Amino acid sequence: MTSRKDLGARLNLEIDLIPESNSNRPGTKITPRFITIHNTDNRSRGADAHAHARYIKGADAQKRQVSWHYTVDDRYCIKHLPVNEKGWHAGSGKGNSESIGIETCMHEDIDQKEANQRAANLTAILMYDLNIPLENVVTHKYWTGKNCPRLLLGEWESFKDEVKSIYNSIEPRPEAIANLFSEEVLGEWFTGHGKEDESLEHQAFCNAPVVPERPLQENIDPNRAFLVRFNEKKWVNHTVLHYCFLDTPINWRGEAKQKQAVREAFATWKGLPIGLEFVEVNDPSEAEIRIGFEGLSTNSGGSWSYVGRDAIDYVTNPQERTMNFGWDLTTSYGRDTALHEIGHALGFPHEHQNPLAGIVWDEEAVYRTFAAPPNNWPRQTTYHNIIRKISANLVEGSAWDKDSIMHYQFPGGLIISPSGYETQPLIPEAGLSPTDIEEAKRFYPAKTPNHLQLQPYLSAIIDVDPGEQLDFTIRPEQTRRYTIETIGDLDTVMVLFEDINGTSTHLDGDDDSGFDRNARITARLTKGNTYYLRVRLYYASASGKGAVVFW
Repeated sequence: MTSRKDLGARLNLEIDLIPESNSNRPGTKITPRFITIHNTDNRSRGADAHAHARYIKGADAQKRQVSWHYTVDDRYCIKHLPVNEKGWHAGSGKGNSESIGIETCMHEDIDQKEANQRAANLTAILMYDLNIPLENVVTHKYWTGKNCPRLLLGEWESFKDEVKSIYNSIEPRPEAIANLFSEEVLGEWFTGHGKEDESLEHQAFCNAPVVPERPLQENIDPNRAFLVRFNEKKWVNHTVLHYCFLDTPINWRGEAKQKQAVREAFATWKGLPIGLEFVEVNDPSEAEIRIGFEGLSTNSGGSWSYVGRDAIDYVTNPQERTMNFGWDLTTSYGRDTALHEIGHALGFPHEHQNPLAGIVWDEEAVYRTFAAPPNNWPRQTTYHNIIRKISANLVEGSAWDKDSIMHYQFPGGLIISPSGYETQPLIPEAGLSPTDIEEAKRFYPAKTPNHLQLQPYLSAIIDVDPGEQLDFTIRPEQTRRYTIETIGDLDTVMVLFEDINGTSTHLDGDDDSGFDRNARITARLTKGNTYYLRVRLYYASASGKGAVVFW
C-alpha cells in the first residue's frame, strides 16, 4: 500500500494560478465529476510545465480563451486553476463545466514515460480525493472528437490500468478525516497553501528555539517596557547580515537546490525593498545567520530559526546553527518555509500567537496533533510554539493577519474561535502578505540613510520617535581608543560599523534598554577610516530628547 502523503510528494506540485483578473479564468464554480487528459501538442524543445504555466497567464491564452487546471511534465506538476473552478479546455459543454483538465507535456527533450507516470499519479490522487470513478477519467477526444491526447490514445487502456493500480494502492483515508474538507481543499498535496487535509494532520512545522526573556529592571514603567519588548529583537536598520551554509557535520549539509531556495527567499525579503542587506559568506565566524539542513534528506528534521538578535546573543559558537531546514524547500510549502524562517531571523514572531488574534484553542486537540508524527512534540514545545500568546508589546499596532507568512497552517478542529475553523482548515495565502510587507518596510525602510557627521566632544541630538533610527558617520583624525555614549533618559541600541571596501562591518554594540544606564562603546578607531554609528530609539522619558557624543 502507498500512503496518500507519499504519493502526493511524488507530484512535486507547484501552485501558479492564473490571475483572477485574466479573462481566461472565468471563476465559475463547478463540482468536478470527470478528469480530462490532454497532451499539450507542443513538440518544441523546452516546452515544459513551467513554459506552459507562463503561457496560460499571457495574452495569447486570454485571446484564445484557453485554460486548464494542471500541467505535468517529467519533473513537475503545476496547478493553474482551483479544482472547483471552470476551465476552457474541452469544448463548450460538460467537458468544461464538469471536468478537471490535465495537460501532459510532450516536448522533444522530455522523458515521456516519466511525464505519463506523473499524470497517472495526479489522476489517481484526484479520483481518491474527489470521489471520481475511473470510468469518468476520459480523453479530450471523448468530448470533442479531437485527436488528443495524441501520445496516449493508442495506449489509453494501459494508462487507465496504471491509474487504477495506483488508486487501489492508496491506503484508505479515515472517514473522520475524509468528510471534513471542501472540494477545493481536497485534491491538493501539502507542498504549498490550499492543500489536502490529511497532510495538514501530518505536516511538520517550525519549532522555534526557546530562549529566556531578557530581564528588565524592577518596577519599570509599563509603557517603557512595552516599547522595549516591541523593538528588542530587531536589528538596527542598514545592518549587513551575513549568512553561511554549514557543511559540517555532514548531516547538516544541504544540496545545491536547497541552498538556492534559501538564497531566493533572502532575495524576496530584500526585494520588498527593505534596508537590511544579506550577504552570503563561506566562513561561519563571519556570519550572524548560520544555516543547516539536518533531517532534510529523510524529511524527518525540523525547521526553525532564532528570532532576530537572539542569533548573536545566544549562539556565540560559530560552528553552531542559528537556522535549520528539515524538509524540501523547492516545493511551494518549502519556499514559504524559507520565507518564514528568514522572517524569524529578521525579528518577527509567530503570528498565530498574536494576542490580538483572539484565537481560542481546543488545547488538548492541539497537543494531540503536534504530539503525533512527524513533529512528535512534547507538551512544552507545543505550548511554546502554538498555545502561548506572545507579549502584546510585540504586536503594537498589528491586528491579527491570518495570511501572514509567520502564521502556521492548521487543520480543522483545533480552533474553537474565531468561528469558521471548527471543521475547516486555517490556511494562509502563499507568500508574504500585505501586512508582512508593510511591517518589514516600517522596521527596515530602504531609503538611503542621512548620515550625520559626528565630531569629537560635540553632542548630536537624538530627537526621533520610538522605533526610529539615527545614522552617523565618524571619521577620526587620530588613531586611538574612543568612547561613544548616549546622554539622557533614553533606551537605545547603539551599533558601530566600519566601512571596509564599501561594506559595513560590525565592530561593537550596546543595548541599554530596560535599565537606568546609557549605551556605551569603547573601540580603537583608525585615522583615515570611515565608521558608521546607528542608534535605534526604544523609549525616551517625558523630556523626549537625548544625545550621543564621542571623545
